[in-house]
Amino acid sequence: MSFQRLVTFRLSEWISYFLAAVPPRSRRSFLELLCGCLISPDGWVTRALSHISLRCHWTTYYKLLERESLRTQVLAIAQVRWLCRFARCDRE
Repeated sequence: MSFQRLVTFRLSEWISYFLAAVPPRSRRSFLELLCGCLISPDGWVTRALSHISLRCHWTTYYKLLERESLRTQVLAIAQVRWLCRFARCDRE
């Protein structure tokens, strides 16, 4: 498998894994923010929003981040599980 395909596969697998930890109603907005953060040169949400085509009103993203529509603890646990999964593969 080429490096580009491997990166594409792992990135889509990673994003799909995290989407399972996000409430179904918030998944589209989360995915847009995540993609904006991936291509943004720094980690500011406003920069991420400026790098994507906004499909929703900016208040949708605000509600997702500020009103706890997105449980950061659930995402953190999902990230640790994801990392542990690959750490086990490297040791074997």
